[in-house]
Amino acid sequence: MQLKHVDSPWFVELHITLWHVDIHCLVTCHFPLLFTFLSIFILLCRS
Repeated sequence: MQLKHVDSPWFVELHITLWHVDIHCLVTCHFPLLFTFLSIFILLCRS
């Protein structure tokens, strides 16, 4: 059984774009914060 093409291309494009933006934000926004948090945590553990 073949599915009808109900998914409109723009919706798929939008979804992919949002997903990429989310990944990009995760890397650019959250990674530095996580890295900073880990650095502080390691420093606290060592002292």
